[in-house]
Amino acid sequence: MQGVCKWFDAKKGYGFLINPEVVDDEGKARDIFVHWTKITMEGFKKLEQGETVEFDLVFAEDTGKPQADNVSRGPAPSPEN
Repeated sequence: MQGVCKWFDAKKGYGFLINPEVVDDEGKARDIFVHWTKITMEGFKKLEQGETVEFDLVFAEDTGKPQADNVSRGPAPSPEN
């Protein structure tokens, strides 16, 4: 699944992604929690606001809230002509 980084705090090691397909019972978009340990990229594991990523969507066992797993950089945006 693809998503966009809403925000990520590199000091705290977590942030949130957004994907319009992940909604609550009322149809409102839900934030998807992402922790630095779930980022599969090499080097310092952080995300930039607005960055497109690919990830597996999972739900927390205790709260049922959406979380990202196996997070990697998504396709680069195509250049505008």
